[in-house]
Amino acid sequence: MDHARAEERGLLGLEARAVGAGLVSGFAAGLPMGFLLQFGTDLLPVLATIAGVSSVAVGWVVHLAIAAVYGALFAVIVAYPAVQGFIAEFGVREYTLLGITYGITIAAVSISILPFIFELPWVANAAAEQLALVSGPSFGGLVPAGVFAAGHVVYGAVLGAGYATVKERSPALAG
Repeated sequence: MDHARAEERGLLGLEARAVGAGLVSGFAAGLPMGFLLQFGTDLLPVLATIAGVSSVAVGWVVHLAIAAVYGALFAVIVAYPAVQGFIAEFGVREYTLLGITYGITIAAVSISILPFIFELPWVANAAAEQLALVSGPSFGGLVPAGVFAAGHVVYGAVLGAGYATVKERSPALAG
């Protein structure tokens, strides 16, 4: 990205189109991740509790809304001049790798910090299951934890590749 052009456009050199591309890419990336979560864990009804209900359908709505917002945040982060200066030329591969790293970071924050900040009621149960996992032979939380992690990797890969594709096809977003 040309730093002079970035300064002309304002904060982080970001245009509304870039944030829109992030929203769309995040939403699209939330779809395959959502299928993994729906069929590999029972997390979607848990996400619905943010809206005060326990429903797979509402869980999908909450999940896709969160995925879109995280996509917009990705657009903000990758537009930051320090990130742009870190890699000589951004292409699909670079955005995909950044997306995977971003997805893994979201998973780590989602599982380790956010539940305690928001005092979610299922945190105590999840913590108890993890402790039980360490001491016993049961695989109780390993499969859902693996699906959760894989879902975030898939989310990041689709987000990065999708964002790169939108950037390449939109001359106004090309840096």
